[in-house]
Amino acid sequence: MYDYICTAIIDAVCGISCHPCIYGCGDFGDGYFLEGSLVVMGEIIAGRFELGEVIGQGGMGLVYHGHDLQLEQDVAIKTIKKEVMMEDPELMERFEREGEALRQLNHPNIVKMISTVQENEEYYLVLEYVEGGSLLDLLRKSPQLPIERILQIGLDLADALTRAHRLKIIHRDIKPANILLTKDGVPRLTDFGVARIGKTTLGTITKTGAVVGTYSYLSPEACEGKRVDARTDIWSFGVVLYEMLAGRRPFEADTQTAVLLDIMTKPVPDILEFRPDTPPQLISLILRMLEKDKEKRISSVRLVGAELEAILEMLSSGIRGSVPPGDPGRFRTPTPSPSPFMEGATITPGSSQNIVPQSSPSAVLPSSPAKSRRWIGIGAGIAVLVIAAGVLALLGGTGGEDQSKAPEAAPTSAIVLVDPVAPGENMVLVANLENLASEERDVKRFILEDLTNRLETGAPVAQIRIRDYNGLITSEEQAVEAAQANGAHLIVWGNYDDEVINLNISPGVVETSLFDRSQIEESIAVRLRIEDPRRQTIVMPVASAMVLIHTIEDRAFEAAISLLVVEQYAANNDFEVVSAGVSANFVRYFSTYFTDPDTAIEEMTAGLRIDGSNPVLYLQRGNILANVGRYTEAERDFNSALRLTNEQWAIAYVLLANNAVLLDNIQAAIARYTQAIEIEPNDWFPYSARGSFYYLEGDYTNARADLEQSIGIGANSAIPYITSNMLAIREGRINDSIALLNTVLTDFPDPTLTVRLSSLLPGGESTNNRYFTVSTSAFSNMVLGQYEAAIENADEALAIRDDIADLYMLKGVAYCILGEYEEAEAVYSQGIEREPDFTMLYLLRAEVRNKQGNLAGSLEDFQVAQQSDIWPNVEAILAESDAGALSCASFFGG
Repeated sequence: MYDYICTAIIDAVCGISCHPCIYGCGDFGDGYFLEGSLVVMGEIIAGRFELGEVIGQGGMGLVYHGHDLQLEQDVAIKTIKKEVMMEDPELMERFEREGEALRQLNHPNIVKMISTVQENEEYYLVLEYVEGGSLLDLLRKSPQLPIERILQIGLDLADALTRAHRLKIIHRDIKPANILLTKDGVPRLTDFGVARIGKTTLGTITKTGAVVGTYSYLSPEACEGKRVDARTDIWSFGVVLYEMLAGRRPFEADTQTAVLLDIMTKPVPDILEFRPDTPPQLISLILRMLEKDKEKRISSVRLVGAELEAILEMLSSGIRGSVPPGDPGRFRTPTPSPSPFMEGATITPGSSQNIVPQSSPSAVLPSSPAKSRRWIGIGAGIAVLVIAAGVLALLGGTGGEDQSKAPEAAPTSAIVLVDPVAPGENMVLVANLENLASEERDVKRFILEDLTNRLETGAPVAQIRIRDYNGLITSEEQAVEAAQANGAHLIVWGNYDDEVINLNISPGVVETSLFDRSQIEESIAVRLRIEDPRRQTIVMPVASAMVLIHTIEDRAFEAAISLLVVEQYAANNDFEVVSAGVSANFVRYFSTYFTDPDTAIEEMTAGLRIDGSNPVLYLQRGNILANVGRYTEAERDFNSALRLTNEQWAIAYVLLANNAVLLDNIQAAIARYTQAIEIEPNDWFPYSARGSFYYLEGDYTNARADLEQSIGIGANSAIPYITSNMLAIREGRINDSIALLNTVLTDFPDPTLTVRLSSLLPGGESTNNRYFTVSTSAFSNMVLGQYEAAIENADEALAIRDDIADLYMLKGVAYCILGEYEEAEAVYSQGIEREPDFTMLYLLRAEVRNKQGNLAGSLEDFQVAQQSDIWPNVEAILAESDAGALSCASFFGG
């Protein structure tokens, strides 16, 4: 009888089947048995995490209270029951997907992932332990929360979802149970088990036909099994906001089917019926979040956050109604999509006719002096616009104004929203120029066309997108506000008269916690002068400003790409730098970086005399010092940059690592890359670099782990794929090698980019840099089928360092594909002399010996290969091969 009661209670509370006859149940104090899985209280996994009691059941498995013995902190440990996994293999994919999603996300309002563990055929996800319960628990105690508390929770959730959506992660299961609360009430979004990583998906129905996401929070498109995108999260978010206000969900019914039908067909119940004190702006926002047609739904969670922040500011100031706009201060990663309510309209404060048609779907918001928060400017403009649109609708239009007249430029006091760019792209705005001339000149068009042709078309690798900002900017403050409202990195603005054109380049969105705004503007905001926009260009200053932004943002690879663009247009410096100060030093520095390094060094030194506390100046001076071989001075500058950033600037460690390579200290370089990884664990580049050096040092286990991590994070370069390919060949994983090679060819169609980037490394033509450049070039030419050029590159690299057996393999394969078997055999033999354990060299030499009729020598090499550790991999490939043999053409598609 006791067994029966115990089992029933645990089944009801935890949803698990407990077998007290085996371990005893009680209060879970001794341990318990899950069908197909043994879990014992006090058991330690991965030598670090101690399992405790069951505290809940997530989207795909049980959750335990655990303890991290290494860090001495409580954790939550999620796992999947074996029998459930066997019944539904898709759960394993979802489990891994949650780990991947949480690994990419690093945000104070998202539960942090600590580790993933696979042990004894069990899978564990170790997460941050959040003690305050869930929003669901809070709503059970207090079904209707205070308005200000709702806005605070909503604002934090909007911030978290902004981060997820920016990384192309759709949560798809937003509900109160998946919103945990810390002791002090800060929300943390959790349970990404059904998250979709990537673009839109049809995956709202699982393979077994179950609808993903809890029914009451599903969007109409999810209910119908249609394609979903980030807007499905906006719907679910709207349901949560409604529930916190009304004390009930908008669509409730007795059966699941009825709930789904109501979601798809019934209007949203009036919130005022349940919560009369709800601000009208919040009602308007929720209704737009709960638009059944996702094309009419508010299109970006950033815009949701903007309105929530505006409403919160309104309540804090004690004002009800339209909200005065402010600086979009809180969130530094905006790429807003215009709300459907904003499209085609311009708002001008104080105007008797508030709406002016636009020729493109852009929106214009009132500008204002900068304040401390980031979204208020956007949100307030939306609030004003909705009210204005409603009044106009009631009046029957705009008083008879001709709607077909030509589009007007936005006035000085307005913010224009342009078409957003895709994730990973960098927006540059070009604003209307103030006309101080006796007659209008077509200046802006030439500047737009020039920057578009040179940057979008001429340098596609930089992912820079030029946008026409159809508004007039007359101050730095307005420029920054307009750029930040659009998620633009830079904005070009200024004026012209009959003789000259004065152009300003101002920074907009810069994602950093290390630099304050004054340092950013000091380094980047610059004033230039040209006379003829058809002959002169400002492409170089724009590209150099992008280098600085990526450097400040701690994005080493992107900074290198932008520097490549600076090199491309280094000769285009026929502009006058009008402004003084550090930003002018930076423009002149990049103008001379590739042609006159001594002058470039002088410019950084001059900048440091102006501001000796600017770490970017030290970093860039260290860069050029390393370029000319002054490595000790370079290291000193890199360390100064670190001291000024509390040793939290990963890019400085990356450059210190490169400096160590130039000094032939590979172990020091690996240590520096490790420090960079500790600061930026979600950056693929340091993993790729460290993995490559592990490979050169013969540490293939660590090399493989780093390279897989780099690729898994989402490397946007062929760099880790190149080394991974060589490692796969070395380990006899030929199918993996072919797959990696195909990825390089399809995803990175310009293999020479890696070569060009290698040539930009500090140290220029130093021995080590030259080696990396020509060895990378050898691989790139093999990929392109340029075998003669690959042989020349390999010879040059071997003249620098002749102990790398991989180069002999590349050179031998090239000779083999060209049918020069005697030369191929000689090269393979040289490689074997350097590295007798390189099994693939024996197999490749066996092939060319056989082609030359040396059957005995071929058999001897084949027998050596059979005794190696990688033979099982090779044997499996041979079994799959139609001819039962490998050839040199198997490796690089000869």
